[in-house]
Amino acid sequence: MLIYKYDVITKEFLYSEEANLDPAEWQINHKKVYMIPAYSTKTKPPKTASNEVAVFNEETGGWEKQPDYRGFYLVNEEKIPVPITAIGELPAGYIAITSAEASKMFEDKLFYVIENGKLIPNSNYQEDKQKQQEALFNQSFFNTSLGYVRRKVTMQDGTTRDFLADILALLQVGVPVITYNKDLTQNKVIVTKDFINECKQQMLADFYGVQ
Repeated sequence: MLIYKYDVITKEFLYSEEANLDPAEWQINHKKVYMIPAYSTKTKPPKTASNEVAVFNEETGGWEKQPDYRGFYLVNEEKIPVPITAIGELPAGYIAITSAEASKMFEDKLFYVIENGKLIPNSNYQEDKQKQQEALFNQSFFNTSLGYVRRKVTMQDGTTRDFLADILALLQVGVPVITYNKDLTQNKVIVTKDFINECKQQMLADFYGVQ
């Protein structure tokens, strides 16, 4: 007689094997009584499809089909893949993606978009990538008529200062400063009145939302 082994913790079907006869029953009563070890059942598990597993319900004594996406990754609109390590339904708002898709998403979230509960290649990848790079650049620099100014400035002594909060008040017309081009090449420029006004306007925009 076949018995079906299941996991101690997950209760998922592992394998089948022939059951052993109880030697005491045979010797004393001459009866064939098969031994059913712990975490085993003589009930045959159902056939499962892809991404399914048979799980034994010890309360009902029967098998249940449950979703199984272990080896895949959970992801939602935030596009931060998380490994799936447990049997069961996907949480609401999440989908399962392959490890290859997760690797690509870890490399760059913009490779894919999620539409109608499915992961699809981002047809606007190059455009979105450029916008992302510009947004990151604008977090570190602001634009003036004399070039881009780095918001956080590393001083000669190694300390970091905020250009607008710490340095702007010290600037005077005619003083040389360093600005940058988009490719991060540097320019040594002379502070003008317009430059100071532009920096003050940027400070108002940063701290008060004034354009």
